[in-house]
Amino acid sequence: MFWGFPKNSKQEIRLSDILTVAWKEWIEWKRQYGSLKAGWMISIGMLVLFGLILPLQFGAGWFDQEMALYAWAFLPVLLLLRSMGDTYAGERERHTLETLLSTRLPDAALSLGKMLIPAAYTWLFSQVVMLFALVPVHFLIPGKGWHFYSLAMLAAGGGLSLLSSLYAAASGVLLSLRAETVDAANQAMFLFLILFGFLFGAVRGGAALLTPATGMLAITPALSVVLGVVDLALIARLAASHLRTPSR
Repeated sequence: MFWGFPKNSKQEIRLSDILTVAWKEWIEWKRQYGSLKAGWMISIGMLVLFGLILPLQFGAGWFDQEMALYAWAFLPVLLLLRSMGDTYAGERERHTLETLLSTRLPDAALSLGKMLIPAAYTWLFSQVVMLFALVPVHFLIPGKGWHFYSLAMLAAGGGLSLLSSLYAAASGVLLSLRAETVDAANQAMFLFLILFGFLFGAVRGGAALLTPATGMLAITPALSVVLGVVDLALIARLAASHLRTPSR
């Protein structure tokens, strides 16, 4: 059962084990992502769209726009949409999963370690993209004065992108764990993108019923709580997942 916690799921999880897997994944991630034209195209596309085109369109107002917060939140999910399927399904297709499972590392450490690097990469890249907006606004648009995000925008954007990075990475590893092929896992990621958008719409709609004039920045705390609960559920499911047949 996908969402159910398996019986006898207690596993000893050590930070050193998770970091060991994360380091291995970082090396693999650079090799795989760097060699894929699709990966570079998606990253460059996100940079051009959210760091250049939209800031040029809104000008200095970009730093106060709700669209900037949406971009901050959705960037990590869009970045990982076509790459997370490789985490387990790719190992299965390359027949390297058996080698991975032959190690003494706990199942939970393997899954959490595989989640850590994509989440960290997409969060950092999202910050770079949003900060890149300084270039077109200050150097490509005629005008004077210095414009930047407010502290509230920085906190809201950084927090939402962190939660969405964890959401995309954790759900991607879970889907790849269950999928037979990389393509199947990547296709399933679109459902989680739709669910992610639904969460935003539900919180925004609920806030609008209470206060019609509520903006995106005002609902960020409530949205963060909802995403945080979902992230915790996904991570807990990862930690409880068995890759090997549990011993009786």
